[in-house]
Amino acid sequence: MVGTVAVVDDDEDVREVLGLLLETAGYTVRLFPSGNSLLSEKELDQLDFVIIDQNMPGLRGIDVLLEIERRGLALPSVLITGAVDREITATAQRIGAMTVMVKPILSDELLNFVEASVG
Repeated sequence: MVGTVAVVDDDEDVREVLGLLLETAGYTVRLFPSGNSLLSEKELDQLDFVIIDQNMPGLRGIDVLLEIERRGLALPSVLITGAVDREITATAQRIGAMTVMVKPILSDELLNFVEASVG
């Protein structure tokens, strides 16, 4: 079974690069330009993993992950950010994010987290 990974980032270049990396690794990829667009997804429960940017216009990444948790979905995730914030990191870990990664992201490290969750 091929896993489906969502990439949520307001930066189109980041979305495209991460999408290509994941597709090359054999995953089905869904790209979303915002947290609201991800939360509007009717088949949110069909996703296997989420890679989400923290700092986006509108909902921040952590807010989206909190909403996913509130909906009762156990969706493995990695939060990506340009700067580490202890409070955000603690909240992300509390709600089950695998890690918080600081940009620029190491592709092998990211793929290891996806592989550990999705296979």
